[in-house]
Amino acid sequence: MPEWKDRYDVWTNAKGEDKKKAMSELVKTLDPYVFKEANKWKGQLSPKVIDAKAKYHTIQAIKNYDPTKAALPTHVTNQVRQLSRTIYSSGTLSIPEGVLLGMRSFKEAYGRLEDFHGREPMVEELQDELAWPKNKVELLLKKLKSESVINENNASFITQPKYDSSQSMRLSAVYHDLDARDKQIMEHAWGYGGKPILSTTDIAKKTGVSPGFVSQRKAVIDKKMTEVLGRR
Repeated sequence: MPEWKDRYDVWTNAKGEDKKKAMSELVKTLDPYVFKEANKWKGQLSPKVIDAKAKYHTIQAIKNYDPTKAALPTHVTNQVRQLSRTIYSSGTLSIPEGVLLGMRSFKEAYGRLEDFHGREPMVEELQDELAWPKNKVELLLKKLKSESVINENNASFITQPKYDSSQSMRLSAVYHDLDARDKQIMEHAWGYGGKPILSTTDIAKKTGVSPGFVSQRKAVIDKKMTEVLGRR
């Protein structure tokens, strides 16, 4: 049974101060999922603001969770995606809301094409993949490239997820078992150790291998990380 499910059951049955403590423990088990989503917006607002908003959405998601519809991590992730509205309403971005909310789809398509071609995708290829107009693709491509520059030059914008001590030790074990190149991939694919998150293409340039090879290694490392984080 996943750790989050145990924690959720404890929370639903707890009362008073015990319920508050149980909520805190449950939130901790969900931090890896929350971090993965919230980290996309680091650099747009203060990390403290992003973390506070992410925690708020996490708690609200737990409170309105329906176990018959989806796994809790999936439900929480969907709720935390509402951070995009916080970023937009803050006035820190000059991208229309409809375009901003499509950024996730754009990044996923960009990653798929980058892995398939072994290079950065062209505007026309992104248009075909997404069935979007050229001006929308160009706008988001410009935004994506600006994020890459921000992350490369401002590593402080990328913060480590709030793992508990046991999870941190497991991730550390995964990291130290990797060779030097895979360590760099883990660092720059997930921001491990406070390193700036880079695109697959940029990681390939940094490590001297092809983007396709980086994608293969990312899948292997991701599997290892998922396995250790799922243990009790």
